[in-house]
Amino acid sequence: MNEQWRELRGHDFLPDQYILHNIPTLYATEDVPVLEKTIYIHYSIPASQLPFD
Repeated sequence: MNEQWRELRGHDFLPDQYILHNIPTLYATEDVPVLEKTIYIHYSIPASQLPFD
């Protein structure tokens, strides 16, 4: 996948295909208790980058 801001960001936005392939599909872990679930990817946006116009 061609990442638009890769050079400016300085790192990959998406993990490699091996990691993406091992992430469960949507709703695949619906019956797994919350405390037993694994978080595979977490993105955050610094508050300083949010538009508060």
